Amino acid sequence: MKYQLVGIRNQDHANKLFNQIKQLPNKEQIHLNEEELEIEVEDITCYENLQRLLSYEKVGLKSLDYHELEHHHSQEHNHSHDHSHDVDFTSGSQAVRNMMLVFGINIVFSLLEAIFGFIFNSASILADAVHDFGDALSIGLAWLFQKISLKGSDSTFSYGYKRYSLLGALITSVVLMIGSAVMLIHSGEKLLNPEPVNYQGMLLLAIFAIAANGVSAWIISKGSSHNESILSLHLLEDVLGWVGVLVVSVVLHFTDWYFLDPLLSIGIALFILYKTIPEFMKVVRLFLQAVPDNIDSKKLREEIQNIDNINGLSHFHLWSLDGEAHMMSMTISTTSDSVQTHEQIKNEVRHILLESDIAHSNIEIVYDPYNILNSK
Repeated sequence: MKYQLVGIRNQDHANKLFNQIKQLPNKEQIHLNEEELEIEVEDITCYENLQRLLSYEKVGLKSLDYHELEHHHSQEHNHSHDHSHDVDFTSGSQAVRNMMLVFGINIVFSLLEAIFGFIFNSASILADAVHDFGDALSIGLAWLFQKISLKGSDSTFSYGYKRYSLLGALITSVVLMIGSAVMLIHSGEKLLNPEPVNYQGMLLLAIFAIAANGVSAWIISKGSSHNESILSLHLLEDVLGWVGVLVVSVVLHFTDWYFLDPLLSIGIALFILYKTIPEFMKVVRLFLQAVPDNIDSKKLREEIQNIDNINGLSHFHLWSLDGEAHMMSMTISTTSDSVQTHEQIKNEVRHILLESDIAHSNIEIVYDPYNILNSK
């Protein structure tokens, strides 16, 4: 049977787990692919020992054969799975180099934009300078907090440092929203009293900006990480914004419609707010430990309650560390005093949780011989 290891938090955790797996009895019947985070088990006893170790380390198994060794699973769960890696250990250094290079390009260019925006008296260039500075800040913080978030747990942060990535997103969102609000006020005043702008300078800067942002988007698009794919889309949006500045500068070359410049600035600011506010609200929800948006907690609870030998379910808590690493804890009551039954219950619960990409769970089972805790 071939499986994907799910829930490995960082490289240190992976190294520790791999060493433990290599020390299991009959380890020659366990084939571990460390690079792909895959494992193949030939023997039922080896599988049981592996499950005990993984349960202890809060790591799950997703079948790559589309059927499970434990009974009932093939009948109870018949939809396909996403077997993408939980942690990408191989491309991290390249992602960091790409992000730092693009950070340097964006921070330098945003400062140039601010300078030339004042020189050309262009509200739209100043608005985009705020946008690009926010992008540069996003990239810099993503790089910094990504490195921090990969650190394992310690005596200070028992869950590890994953929430640092949320902190970076929160800071970036606040900076972008404040900058956009300031530009809306500034551009609103200019829209009421349009002023001449240096459209020739705008045209040259727009051409340079399209090239610079295009190169940045191309560099980031070569990566495979989640952060890089999001940043790539963000940079492509910047390219489109500068195309707008280019069009306005061309129009101003033939007309005196100077109101187009602050109007474009307002459009850019509103677009930034449109994209930023929903992301900001998502981050705030995660900080407040709301249930992740992609998980139906009511349906999940019902699935677990329908497992054989589960009579009651309480203290059902579901939250996310960073929007990707989901956590869960619960207390289960049962009339069975069999240790084997208790382990079977836990295995089936963990299987259901893995279907929702919840790899870290704390499951407490209370023996209730008189069924007085039944909450079904």
